[in-house]
Amino acid sequence: MTLKEHITSLSSFIQYNTDAEYRAHIRKIFRFNPNEKFTYEGKITKFSELDQETQDELMFDSKQVSQTMDELYEDTIKDGVFRELYMSAAGRMFSTDPKIGHAIVCSYDLIHYLSNVYFVLCSEFCLLHHFLNDLIDEMYNPLCTQT
Repeated sequence: MTLKEHITSLSSFIQYNTDAEYRAHIRKIFRFNPNEKFTYEGKITKFSELDQETQDELMFDSKQVSQTMDELYEDTIKDGVFRELYMSAAGRMFSTDPKIGHAIVCSYDLIHYLSNVYFVLCSEFCLLHHFLNDLIDEMYNPLCTQT
């Protein structure tokens, strides 16, 4: 299944209020292997003895994240609006590298906007600018820069 087919098979709108909900959406968006665990190069060996929150945090498929982010970037970077978005986001980190901007747009505060935009790009083009404007507005929202 291609990324476009996968994204359009998901809900057209995602929202999360907790870290656990965010991680659940990330697993869906990035097509995680449910058996993959991030073990810090084998340093974590007693996974079952960890608390539930830590176990959930370590269910991370870094290979799939990298592959999906690369595919998403390649599907969008040629579009001038996305390129401008990535360059603006990169500027928040004093960078001119659009890949840095892409990573920022895929962060906790913004991934749901990008997912919505990409869903529309793949299936419902008429809503694209609405979601893209939400994403751009959120990037320039002063509250978005607070930690």
